Amino acid sequence: MLIEHRDTIRRRIRELALSLAAVDYKIATYGGETGPEVHEPGTGRPLPAE
Repeated sequence: MLIEHRDTIRRRIRELALSLAAVDYKIATYGGETGPEVHEPGTGRPLPAE
């Protein structure tokens, strides 16, 4: 039981490491920004944050 649990945790750590690498790449590539501010169609006003 503990061996299976350990294997599950190791697998999850690998998945998280890959996700972290992807986010680090995006931050390096895009400078931490997701893109231009989104505006409400026809008004030019920024959409409220969700």
